[in-house]
Amino acid sequence: MKKIVSISMGLMAILAISCSKKDSPVSTPTDTAKQNLKEVSITVGAPEDIESKVAYAYDEAEKKLKLTWETGDKIVLQQGDQAYPFTATTISENGKMATFTGTSAGEGTYDVFYAGNGETAMTLAEVEAMDYTAQTQSANDNTQHLKFAARLKSVTFTPGTDDIYFTADWAKEHGNGTYQQSGAIRIRLQNPGVTRLKSVTLTAPSAIFPKTNALSETSTSLTVSLPNASIEATAPIVVYAMLPWSQDGVGLPAGDYTVSVTTEDFDVWTKTKAFEANTLSPVAVNSIGLNKNGFALQDFYGGSGVEGDPYLIANARQMGKINSHLSATKTYYKLVDDIDMTGVTWTSLNADGTNVIDLDGNSKTISHLGKPLFTQINGTVSDLTITDAAISTSGTYYGILCRTINQGTCVISNVSIINSSIESSGGTAGGFIGRVETGCPSLTMTDCSATNLTLKGSGYYAGGLIGYVNVPNVSITRCHTSGTVTTESGSGRHVGGLVGGINENGSVAISDSYSTCTIHGYQFYGGLVGTIVSTGSGSIDRSYATGEVSATKGNAGAGGLVGALETANFSITKSAAWNGKVAPPSGKIGLTNYSSGAVVGRTHPNCVLTDNYRNPAMELTAYWVPSANYDHPNVNGTTAPLVRIGTDLDESNAAPATETSISGDNGRWAYHGKHVAAGTTLSSLASTTLGWSTDVWDFSGSLPTLVNNPEN
Repeated sequence: MKKIVSISMGLMAILAISCSKKDSPVSTPTDTAKQNLKEVSITVGAPEDIESKVAYAYDEAEKKLKLTWETGDKIVLQQGDQAYPFTATTISENGKMATFTGTSAGEGTYDVFYAGNGETAMTLAEVEAMDYTAQTQSANDNTQHLKFAARLKSVTFTPGTDDIYFTADWAKEHGNGTYQQSGAIRIRLQNPGVTRLKSVTLTAPSAIFPKTNALSETSTSLTVSLPNASIEATAPIVVYAMLPWSQDGVGLPAGDYTVSVTTEDFDVWTKTKAFEANTLSPVAVNSIGLNKNGFALQDFYGGSGVEGDPYLIANARQMGKINSHLSATKTYYKLVDDIDMTGVTWTSLNADGTNVIDLDGNSKTISHLGKPLFTQINGTVSDLTITDAAISTSGTYYGILCRTINQGTCVISNVSIINSSIESSGGTAGGFIGRVETGCPSLTMTDCSATNLTLKGSGYYAGGLIGYVNVPNVSITRCHTSGTVTTESGSGRHVGGLVGGINENGSVAISDSYSTCTIHGYQFYGGLVGTIVSTGSGSIDRSYATGEVSATKGNAGAGGLVGALETANFSITKSAAWNGKVAPPSGKIGLTNYSSGAVVGRTHPNCVLTDNYRNPAMELTAYWVPSANYDHPNVNGTTAPLVRIGTDLDESNAAPATETSISGDNGRWAYHGKHVAAGTTLSSLASTTLGWSTDVWDFSGSLPTLVNNPEN
């Protein structure tokens, strides 16, 4: 009796899509070949006791797939470069026989292959390129996704005269041809207790699974996705995976095979079992069964924690496992999904800071944190968004990203904090980081932002990015903040839109950054930085602030950019105080109070202040307020700014240029910068007079924004 396997394609939505590729048309006969063509009908089928093509229902009793033809199924007779497509027009009652009509040449040697069920027949190249590595099953124990493929290779017959049977025997009898057909693996697992399936993966000890019908590539694993497939926790898990066609089958070497079950919550259960050597038949269903004993819930979604293969994190439970996988040797982590921390009792990461971490946010979001993400960062954090965090503490220093940095070199890049708040009743607070201490040799922040931030402190030091910096080397580049930063509820000093206080003996550099935060302080508060005290060096370049800088109590020291600059070894260049208002508390502008200034409130006479401008519409309250056209001279390190002398209101009386101490000279050191004409926009000033780069800044609005910077 002749054997046959035929084909149906109602189940092949995936294949139907690939059938319609416009750039891969079926070849048509040449004009010469057309003269020998005739319309013929071909009967393709098999005796009733042999299964035919796939309607792909699995018969539990017979342990095989039931295969049937459907109207619209297509086969192609390929002869050299010529392809003759045929379409099924009549199907037998049991679906195992079909009549195909089409146009073909006469007797000859052909490749005959199943070409799908779409409007257009697939080409042989398309069939050979079918990808079996990404199969999707619509529900548990469902077969409608299976990709069927079959070919009679180099068979000789007469179309319209000879019936076709998709079997090895028929192929051999007709020109000693060969037969190739796809097969399947059926994996049946006792459920370890999951109710929402995402995927099942079978991993072999070597690359044994062909990826396509071309059989040119192989993979170690075979994955079947089950998007949001609900299942009883006690029901078995049954998945099917098609194998590409192969005449000789696929070898199943002896060794350890791992089955992984992934839930919709990205939890992964795995079990490894040793199998004996076997063969996966290309024309049968190859069954694998496992009981639930030995299935283990994995700490992470995947990965090994090394460079190039990071631990993959997809939910809050896996986030919590980071603390049990830390090492003094750098460990790598990568988010693969957004994570909602609502209701999670969170333990901040890396408590003692000695462990080195590389956290790749992978452009994902962590939301609703109730505590800092890290206790200490030692390493790298990148490409991460934190939203809707709400942190309240009485601790000594706190930040939304981390409490402190006091170990190792730290790099933070492309990290955004959005719509978040932090309230500290006990000490230093920063939108990103509370304090950076001397144990950290350097900190680099690039392309970071805190937008719509609400920060309320009461002690010393509060900043939109960092509360307090005391580290040899700091670089803040292309960063910005918006929202409010305040310490009004207490006697907190040193408040800034980017940094509350800087005290370092190395180098600090802030460049191409800005803050639109509203700043309310008690003493020494500025649009960018509250206080800078240093024995090293540092700079602010090509940066600006726009937020109101004010207070209702305290001893003043307000500045559009910096509240107090108390070091000679610092420069502010090509920057702008574009604040609408800079003002100390009412009545705090006399010589017994700290000075306030449009650009800097209290200024060391030997620093460097070059080409800095103020908003022509600024509401400035200070001991001496410049007229609209007043340009404060540049300060070059030896020439002091013009300051107040005693009660003299004449700005032409300057302090001694050799002054090195400003203690006791409270009201004599304001720096107001240069004026511009009323109505001038900061974008026009920055793009022309200041020469800011269009590679960094977007000048399309009245205020410059950063190019490709998160959450401008």
